[in-house]
Amino acid sequence: MARTHNAIRPMDNTKGPRRVQSRWIWYLLAVIIVVIALAWIDGGEEPLHPIVQEIEVPERL
Repeated sequence: MARTHNAIRPMDNTKGPRRVQSRWIWYLLAVIIVVIALAWIDGGEEPLHPIVQEIEVPERL
């Protein structure tokens, strides 16, 4: 009796696209985490510095 199911399927691509899509999701998640970490480390508010500048005002006659 011949086998009806062959376990070796070299051109079978049923799991390929899903794996690639899953891989890109992980890459995107890693990039988002890195950007958030850099924003947290480098971010923050700087103190406000007053702008001091003399302005010439014309005298009234």
